Amino acid sequence: MSSKGISTCVFDETLGKFRVAKSKGKSIGCGGYGVPHTTINVDEKGSSSVVTHDYLFVEEALFLHERGLLQVYNGLDDCNKNITNKEQEQQDEEVQDDHNKNYSTCPTGNIMTTRDIYHLMLHELNMSLAVYLTYSHLRSQTFIVLRHTSQRIDILRRLGQYMQSGNGHDEKTIKRKRRRFDSQEGDCKDDDTHKEGGQHNGLLNVKDEATIDSSTNQGKISLTMLKKELRDDSFMAPSPQLVTCQNSCPSDNKLQRPNEYSTIQPDVNDFIAFHVYNPNSNFKKTMPGMPDFLVSIVPFSETTDFFVLQSIVEYCGPIPLKIAVVSESGTVSMFGISDLGVPSISSSFS
Repeated sequence: MSSKGISTCVFDETLGKFRVAKSKGKSIGCGGYGVPHTTINVDEKGSSSVVTHDYLFVEEALFLHERGLLQVYNGLDDCNKNITNKEQEQQDEEVQDDHNKNYSTCPTGNIMTTRDIYHLMLHELNMSLAVYLTYSHLRSQTFIVLRHTSQRIDILRRLGQYMQSGNGHDEKTIKRKRRRFDSQEGDCKDDDTHKEGGQHNGLLNVKDEATIDSSTNQGKISLTMLKKELRDDSFMAPSPQLVTCQNSCPSDNKLQRPNEYSTIQPDVNDFIAFHVYNPNSNFKKTMPGMPDFLVSIVPFSETTDFFVLQSIVEYCGPIPLKIAVVSESGTVSMFGISDLGVPSISSSFS
């Protein structure tokens, strides 16, 4: 398989993520994949430079790779050198046919096969197969799936409140206010032509313009800070965990009912795996909004405590919760859970 025409990424062992080296088409940019991250590079002369790249989590890289949309490398050499399509195809065939290869570690600079990425995910990045199967199940239905963090819901809440308050100004809003001001200023100038001497005091317009610039600049700075906080939090998202008997032992002091959108307790926080958004071609990672539902993952062979499920539902508040049950054969079943309770039969007939 030739890498020409498809996106490529390189596994960064230090960060445990895949750096996007070349993005082709809209599969990564418009699909809600990856998160930008800024690093400081220092060359041999000691001069530093700030570089921003998009990074993919292992489940994102594997999902795109399995669908032929991403070529994955384990080092920098092969990704940056220029080779012909024929040489690339021969190299890919050699890697695919080498079944006697030791997959414990992948050679630096080599193309990673699907088997390599699975081994990396399971044994080095410690992500459960059930977690990836759930991610793949949702992504294959064009849902947008993002990792959960302990602070993400709170950041999204503050971002939403800031935009609703009218303080947040995106580029379109700033341009719209600028056009409105220019239009009003033009009307004032037209009216002044009918006055004696045609003189016009422009101090009011200058003051209004300064007010607009000040408010929009302050709003833009605050909005940029919130977006950066969301970006940094998304980049540090931990690997999702399963809801199992071993990590879901209830305790009265840890599994308490939290306030809506409050910071979640550590034990309950581990039980939420993903934030899921309905298919949306206009989805923006910087302004995603509240998720359409949250997902927790439970192995089919495990028994989950009812108290734990109740605690997760109570934490989610108005956001729906879905439980993904993964069988040993890899089948993923989704169940919606709520705390509405059982309706009273007597009241329904009254």
